[in-house]
Amino acid sequence: IPILPSAPPGPPGKRKPRAVRNYYVDNDIPADYALVATGSNMTGGCIGEGDLLLIEVCRDFANGNLVIAEVNKKTTVNKYLLINEKTVILQPLNPSLEPILPTDDNSVEIKGIIRAIHKKI
Repeated sequence: IPILPSAPPGPPGKRKPRAVRNYYVDNDIPADYALVATGSNMTGGCIGEGDLLLIEVCRDFANGNLVIAEVNKKTTVNKYLLINEKTVILQPLNPSLEPILPTDDNSVEIKGIIRAIHKKI
């Protein structure tokens, strides 16, 4: 699968950024691309700086899934929380960060589900 520098723009099937390099994964993991974890959004979770996130592009999310989301054009890792049929909250793994609510001021697009995490050695 390609390791991309950022989450692909637009809906599934649209153009993708050029791969930085490729990574070979077991066929049992439904992954379309990978990202290298950076930043502090994941502190306190199971993801560390430099870990490889294997991501499946899909639109079917369940409560508690770890997702890649684009919030105001910035790629983030969050826990997807469905409160009711109309309310979705993205909870950063870093407990010091506030939950993200899609609003008129917050552009939010979920890009895919993290299907596996390959730890940096």
